[in-house]
Amino acid sequence: MAMPDTRMAFAVVSVALALIIGGCASGPVHEGADPQRSGWYGGRVFTDDPVELWRVDVENPVVAGPILRGNQLLVATEGGELLSLHRDSGELQWRYRAEAGFRAAPAADRDHVYVGDINGTVHAVSLDEGEAVWQVPGPGSITASALITDYGLVVANTAGQVQYLSRENGEMFWTHQADHSIHTPPSLHRDELVYVGTVGGQAIAIEMLSGEQRWEFDTGDAVYAGISLDDQWAYLASQDRSLTSLYVTEGIRRWDASTDGAINTTPALGHDRIHVGSHDGRLYAFAKDLGLPEWHTASGGDWVNAGPSVTRNAVIAGDHGGRVFAVDPDTGRTLWDWQADGIVTGTPLPAGGRVYVTTQGGSVVALSD
Repeated sequence: MAMPDTRMAFAVVSVALALIIGGCASGPVHEGADPQRSGWYGGRVFTDDPVELWRVDVENPVVAGPILRGNQLLVATEGGELLSLHRDSGELQWRYRAEAGFRAAPAADRDHVYVGDINGTVHAVSLDEGEAVWQVPGPGSITASALITDYGLVVANTAGQVQYLSRENGEMFWTHQADHSIHTPPSLHRDELVYVGTVGGQAIAIEMLSGEQRWEFDTGDAVYAGISLDDQWAYLASQDRSLTSLYVTEGIRRWDASTDGAINTTPALGHDRIHVGSHDGRLYAFAKDLGLPEWHTASGGDWVNAGPSVTRNAVIAGDHGGRVFAVDPDTGRTLWDWQADGIVTGTPLPAGGRVYVTTQGGSVVALSD
């Protein structure tokens, strides 16, 4: 969507200045949610059946996964609560309440937590105290996490808008209007291009400086999962069961692969493979270079719609039946599984040798060995 010339000029100058001084700015510091949406968490996790280190039952379903900032485990609920729990005990540190529910995961920098609600409002909350810093209303609903860059905040909504905001006060620098609703979290390549997918089946690359579209690729069916990136390639999955690799700066198709069901999980990178969960009940691994299938798990009968999260020794996912499981990254052999009290749709978070899980039954659980 075009902006007035003066406002566009201000946005470009502001971003350019931020790029110049970007080395002094604080980027994303929470674990595992890199701007490339790679799904790579590093570290190692337990390989035997886990035990519950702690469990917190909250008042409402938790659709999105948690994030970590230091000792704070941050969780957003459908009841409009943003919670800070201590990562070691689950003890409540603070609670922020919004008027509308959250279906998106939060994002955090050194000072603030950012999360969008189902009425389209973006909330900035102080990380230390859980107090409101600013709110910016918007159209549609926000169902995916924001993208934190060194110089701003990018959010997408179901009205088809991608918005670039100031992290300091929520001021709008630019808005890009897509033709269809967006449910995917924005991803970022080298501070230059922002990527989103739409329910109309498009993958879109947007110039970070101006908000103008660089390229568009038509997948043929709705894209609900995020687009993951490495230095040269973008990876996207769609409802037509396909996984596609594109040249990241041009949107040119490199290869296609497929599963036996729709794919709603963001492709996860690691071990020279791309991992996705499918509605056919399987977790798949494809070779990163050519897209050839390497392994898949046996079907558990329920959609695999949470994760995958990749560590040095495991690939972790969850399914619609509440099963959270880990497999060997080289063979797909099951290492362990654990049964939750409700549907698991939020990405399991491996960190510090533990795995943190949220459920639509309203539980937040820390699993350990």
